[in-house]
Amino acid sequence: MTFPGAQGKVLIAVVDSGWDPYVSEPGVLPGASFVDEYGRRLARVQLGAPDFHGHGTACIDIILRECPHTTIVPLKVFGRKLRTSMVVVAEAIDYAVRYGADIINLSLGSTSQVAIGHLYRACSMARSAGVILIAAAGGGGNECYPAYFDNVFGVRLAGPSQTENFVYSPEDDIELSCKGHQLLARSLGGGQQVYSGVSFAAARMSGILARRILENPLGTHVERLLR
Repeated sequence: MTFPGAQGKVLIAVVDSGWDPYVSEPGVLPGASFVDEYGRRLARVQLGAPDFHGHGTACIDIILRECPHTTIVPLKVFGRKLRTSMVVVAEAIDYAVRYGADIINLSLGSTSQVAIGHLYRACSMARSAGVILIAAAGGGGNECYPAYFDNVFGVRLAGPSQTENFVYSPEDDIELSCKGHQLLARSLGGGQQVYSGVSFAAARMSGILARRILENPLGTHVERLLR
């Protein structure tokens, strides 16, 4: 099963704060919400993913700038604050898999061990279904999940000496290093803003990977696409 309008394109599920409902973008589907405006878990998933923070809108726009011909489905797990539970994130991952996502972008993470098993199982099921998971690794040197899972491609923020847009190091716990400084993207209300940080590096990496998938229509192993 796929989201309406996603046929023939790479479908990226962006698990984040949603998308600005006042901005019309053909490549962004209505999406779904797992929490309300204040981050409270909903008893039932609701159609639509209005963004009250702006983080998700920026990440989606960065993806579209890298790969304009992809299709995005926003899955809202944040309300007005960037706080959620790993159980809610796992639910969003499961939802994305059921609806045929090719890539799941997770510009989020936690160092907490609470519900880590639940989250790992969701990521494992996604990989078994052929879905590629891209997650921000965070900073500070602490293990951040789901980026450090063996079934997820973790992304760290590239340093100033890195000349390539991204570097793939499969032997590392965090396999990808991507540029994420001074990226222009949409802000709430239809404006634009400059963003920097590992969240936006992960979003950029999802866009780069989507573009490479489209450039290789006959398909190839994801690791080869990253080399």
